[in-house]
Amino acid sequence: MRELESTLTQKDVLTAKLEESKMKVIDLEIELNESSLILSEVLKLPDRPELNNIKRSKSFFELQKSGKVVGRLDKGRLSRSDNELDMMHCRDKKRETPNISKLTRKISDLTKEMAIKNSKLIEQQRCISILEEALRENNNIAEFEQLLAVVRSKDERINELEQIVNKNSVSNPSDCKDKRILELEDALKESFLIAAEREKIFYEEEQRRIETLRRMGKMEQRIRSLQNASAMNCETCSSVLKRLKQLEDSLQHCQTNRDHVLRQLSHVVQDVLEDLISEKDSLIAELEVKGVLDESETNRCDTLKTERDRLLNRLKTESERILELEQWTEPVAQAAPESSLPVDLTLTDELLQACDDNVIVWEEDIPATVL
Repeated sequence: MRELESTLTQKDVLTAKLEESKMKVIDLEIELNESSLILSEVLKLPDRPELNNIKRSKSFFELQKSGKVVGRLDKGRLSRSDNELDMMHCRDKKRETPNISKLTRKISDLTKEMAIKNSKLIEQQRCISILEEALRENNNIAEFEQLLAVVRSKDERINELEQIVNKNSVSNPSDCKDKRILELEDALKESFLIAAEREKIFYEEEQRRIETLRRMGKMEQRIRSLQNASAMNCETCSSVLKRLKQLEDSLQHCQTNRDHVLRQLSHVVQDVLEDLISEKDSLIAELEVKGVLDESETNRCDTLKTERDRLLNRLKTESERILELEQWTEPVAQAAPESSLPVDLTLTDELLQACDDNVIVWEEDIPATVL
């Protein structure tokens, strides 16, 4: 940039010098025109001895010569001055051509680099705008992180390609390098556009799926409402439902009684087993207190221990069964108050109106009613 500024200043100085030289030439032309006018006036005067002496003088000859020069300059439309100026300008150009050519090359290189940087900056801004738009539309952090990872990978790939191009710049000419960079940038832009289009398609499909699920939920709610309404309006269905409710209540009552009896029986069995175990322990303790035992007593002690172990296992099994019964009866007791609420009435599915295409028809949503 400093060389460019110095070149521009030199150019300005040269243009100023050129303007000054042009002004000097114009002044000289004005003086020559004035002298030619004076000469023409003198020549128009009548011949006198004084005028003849003046005409013979050297100054008059030079003035006449200058007048002829002026005439020639007027006839040639200042061709000599223009040629001289052109020659001077060509000399200045010849002096400046090496520096100007170098500077123009540098300027072209800098402009190319600036264009590449600007294109990269524009592409980065476009990627940022695409990411912001995707974040606003989807508001999904995982997808945003994936897009950022893709952008980082693309940036790393760009840096690698730039390094490869810089390494090969010694062997490859600059034009081929720039062409290759532009091709890679075009390919990268296409990949970004394809990724953005795919993300857009994925987002649209996700929105359609969510909308379909929402409509399915509404349809299920409407079907339940129609089932409940048709069941309440149908006399046969209402009687069947009442009978079903009575049977369910009786079944629940029987299950409750059965669980109660089973719990009592399990507690009784547990008490009996505990008594038997304590009896076996007392007998074993009596035999062990005697100290030295004969063969029959030893066999009896082993038998008692075996029976005690068997009773302990049975007691453990009964305790686990009691716990299972208590755990199974707790959800039933919690679900008992909710038995008065309406449930899905699958028995009335055949009562729904349907078209020839098996599509359910309704005028408006019918709210579910309480049985």
